Amino acid sequence: MGYVNVGYIDDSLLLGDTELECKNNVTETVNMVSSLGFIVHKDKSVFTPKKCIKFLGFYIDSETKIVTLPVEKQDTIAKECKHLQSKNKCKIREVARVLGILISSLPAVEFGKLYYRKIEREKIKALKLAMGDFDSEMFVTSELKQDLKWWSDNIYTQKRKFNRGNPQHDRTLCKEDYKRQGRRAVCGTTLANPTMVCSSNETVNKQSICYQSKQKAIDSTIQGHSSSFRKDIEFDGMSDIRNRLQNRGISEKTSTIIMASWRSGTQKQYKTYIKKWFIFCLERKEDKFHTSVELVLEFLTYLFECGLSYSALNSARSALSAFGLTFDNEPVGKHPLVIRFLKGVYHLRPTVHNDVNIWDVSIVLRLLRRLSPVADISVKDLTLKLVMLIALTNATRSQSIHLLKLSNMQKQKDCFRFKIFDLLKQSRPGYKNPEVILKSFPPDRRLCVYLVLKEYLKRTVDIRSEEDSLILSYIKPHKKVSCSTISRWIKSIMCRAGIDTSIFKAHSTRSASTSKAKQNNVPVSDILAKAGWSSSTTFGKFYDKTVTTSDVFAEKVLQI
Repeated sequence: MGYVNVGYIDDSLLLGDTELECKNNVTETVNMVSSLGFIVHKDKSVFTPKKCIKFLGFYIDSETKIVTLPVEKQDTIAKECKHLQSKNKCKIREVARVLGILISSLPAVEFGKLYYRKIEREKIKALKLAMGDFDSEMFVTSELKQDLKWWSDNIYTQKRKFNRGNPQHDRTLCKEDYKRQGRRAVCGTTLANPTMVCSSNETVNKQSICYQSKQKAIDSTIQGHSSSFRKDIEFDGMSDIRNRLQNRGISEKTSTIIMASWRSGTQKQYKTYIKKWFIFCLERKEDKFHTSVELVLEFLTYLFECGLSYSALNSARSALSAFGLTFDNEPVGKHPLVIRFLKGVYHLRPTVHNDVNIWDVSIVLRLLRRLSPVADISVKDLTLKLVMLIALTNATRSQSIHLLKLSNMQKQKDCFRFKIFDLLKQSRPGYKNPEVILKSFPPDRRLCVYLVLKEYLKRTVDIRSEEDSLILSYIKPHKKVSCSTISRWIKSIMCRAGIDTSIFKAHSTRSASTSKAKQNNVPVSDILAKAGWSSSTTFGKFYDKTVTTSDVFAEKVLQI
């Protein structure tokens, strides 16, 4: 008569109506599999018949006919959902990861399908705005948080029932249940009658193919939706601004010079919003070049409802102005209604500055002192120490460290001087880039950037080859590194020192060093010269912060 077995890749579930039948099924199956040359993992297998068994990550109870999740998976779901609920903004990739965990649990969550589709819609909506970039950020909306709350509140009580069915009506029940509950219901209907194994597997395969085809169709639809914009997107953003300039009779060479007025970072930022403007107009079958101020306001409202901040909407306004949209011979950004709209956005969603405090430099300096003597530490630690000391002693950006070159280095008795001839973020007509001066520090040789640099040059002379950049990668092939790599190195030192890098990023070294200098009575004029600021307003508004120190009273009270 045969036995009923359910297989999935290299996992098998052996079934029987009685304990004896189940034992015989196990014996016959193991003998057959072994005779074919396969190895049965005894440590991973259960050979004793049970009414409740773990299969494919779920507990299946044949007596109560209930499928449940393991406790560890319930804990994971509750933890991930609560973590996501606590955020107002996160990467799309993080939402997609949590969504994958939720969907994988649906076979054991009876009402799970009712509480994940809003999350899926928000994710797709955000991906559309980000042009498919999973590393872009999205807002965790109130609707999304409601669904996440349902999962965290109810996951420990969720289960799912399956019916054994009437053996005489298995084939009909299998088809009906598939429509209502999905592929997983098939397993429940095939347990009773061994003759159903072959035919039900065929049904499963057909339905599985149908499901996969449907999924591919959905993916193709999304991809096709994106490709429908591809022709326009190929000519969007800054390249389309160039085309519009040339359509006005401006030569290609002149257009190139005008395009150079926008820095690469600005062009990248503008390109994002112009792409969104293109998609917005295409969906509404509107002309993206010749439009009305009412449509522009609708576009800005759409971005506002997507959760964008005042700053982001201001960038979108600038992007549309750069794109060339004008009304009454004025750029769209200067239209009275657009200006009034942005004021309303600021009142409804004001910019909040949470980082009123800054970490104490001494915290990092304690770590850097331990990385001594420099002759005995690894090249990696030597590189990280050098980068952090340059950032702190010169209040410089990662960009400036990235641009330091040996050809522009001048060695003196007690310092190294670097001139930077490349464009910096603050560069402008009439502005002279400040020198990066790495001066010796006799009071504490462990923090002397001059000595650290001398050791670094000595260690890297054999691996440098013809590389002119000062900072090289400490792993092969030892090439120059990017700004983002230097920022990551600075964050790693901050993290090792005990600074919360979820709050403070690499750029915070600029604020930490200048705030500490002011606290130690360094004249503001010297601070401005070192950091490259022309006005004290910039320092006072964005960088001058209160240096956080430890609570000495609490520490003394808690000492034993």
